[in-house]
Amino acid sequence: MKKLFSFALLALFASCGAKESENEEPVNLLENLTFSVDTLVVDAGDDFFNLNFGLGTNGLNQDKSELLFFENSPPKLVRVDLDQMKLIDKTDFEAEGPNGIGPYLTGFSVGPEDQLYIQSFTTMAIFDLQGKLEKDLKVVPEGIDPDLAGDYISLFGRPEYDFDTQKIYTQPSFEKAGEYGLFVIDPQTNSAEVYPIPKMKIVDDLSGTFETKSGEYTTFFYFGTSRYTTSLPGKLIISCSPMSGAYVFDKKTNQMEFKDIQHQTVPNEMQVDLVKSHR
Repeated sequence: MKKLFSFALLALFASCGAKESENEEPVNLLENLTFSVDTLVVDAGDDFFNLNFGLGTNGLNQDKSELLFFENSPPKLVRVDLDQMKLIDKTDFEAEGPNGIGPYLTGFSVGPEDQLYIQSFTTMAIFDLQGKLEKDLKVVPEGIDPDLAGDYISLFGRPEYDFDTQKIYTQPSFEKAGEYGLFVIDPQTNSAEVYPIPKMKIVDDLSGTFETKSGEYTTFFYFGTSRYTTSLPGKLIISCSPMSGAYVFDKKTNQMEFKDIQHQTVPNEMQVDLVKSHR
């Protein structure tokens, strides 16, 4: 199997590990870094794998014995047996219609009983392995600004669906939401609750539009930093690239906590003086 240790992961372990005493010299964990990559061969039988876009949206089943991913144009769900390293089957899905998954997938995960969470620019729903829509998650929740609630792209731009809680967790932009918050949406009750995450403001502070002018012509360039929502069993990690700290949200108790992770060799926050226009 593939063995790959990322530089970022090692750096995180270094920052999150136990504190060294003042007399200990700092250790560079990357100094003797080694990694190996093995080539895997999967038997497609009489078929073939269409990997023009790589694996794209993919996931593992509950016992991690199967890899599932989608081929595009037309959309097909591909199932691979990871123990036998061979193709199980391919199933045609509809791009449009009552069971349509949309033209381009932006979210995908595999739940218990082989349920599939699928999101695109037009669809957010639970499907079965045969491509039948079981539950529509594209709701207009109550309890938040009506304009935002009705704006599917803005509200559900970066969602995570949890099969255990059956809730959607999303971070709409400050421009659209008017606040920095984690929005927890319950499709069963059509309700929404917001939990503040004020430190995520740093993402907008280090993002913007750079404007250049040359004679009669004006050119705009967008620059920005990334934010992430990582779903783990029982927890949600909310982080971003400009700072080392992260929010941890308990899905059971709905408690939000900020973890102030202190680096030893680099700043804990990105420190950049931005020039947003040049004439």
